[in-house]
Amino acid sequence: MAEMLDVFDEKMNPLGMRTREDAHKLGLWHQTFQCWFVRRIEGVDYIYFQERHETKADFPGLLDITAAGHLSAGETLADGAREIEEELGVAVPRDALIYAGCKPYQYARDGFIDNEFCHVHYYVCELPFEAFRFRDGEVSAIVLTKLADARRLVRDRAASVPAVRVVPERGERRDIVVGRADVVPHERRYYEAAFDEAERLLAETYGR
Repeated sequence: MAEMLDVFDEKMNPLGMRTREDAHKLGLWHQTFQCWFVRRIEGVDYIYFQERHETKADFPGLLDITAAGHLSAGETLADGAREIEEELGVAVPRDALIYAGCKPYQYARDGFIDNEFCHVHYYVCELPFEAFRFRDGEVSAIVLTKLADARRLVRDRAASVPAVRVVPERGERRDIVVGRADVVPHERRYYEAAFDEAERLLAETYGR
């Protein structure tokens, strides 16, 4: 059965329901849940990316928001938090998520038009890597990189940056190098806003 989404106009006035396929074909606005995991280690700020599974239809194998997904028709933000456990195998209490607001986002390529109202969240993660479990074919690995390096990468000020790739089920943890082409091509301003908020949150949590 096709997944149904609540759809909206550009001012977020409800327009009813359409299939996910129609929403992307017609460019109808819909809602998504997003959550960036962040942490500070020995005074250095880090951000987590998920590595999308190679079988994904969109951007297979690329690095993306730590956990994200569509809100199906009738779902609330609390329902959207399920994406974290579904994709990463960790149950994060709803009250541990920090809401950063609803951000409009647009992307288009080859007949795929993505107009989203993104409900962006953050989670200050101090879980061990062993807590993650990738069970539903959505995610292949977690990739951790310094926040400053991630910012340099999306600004095209570095051809590549160091990162750590972790696959807990295999006991795998290794150093890698990430280039700009390895990251989902969200607009630079999207990443800049996400990293700005992450930096602010980590400063509030740990001090500057």
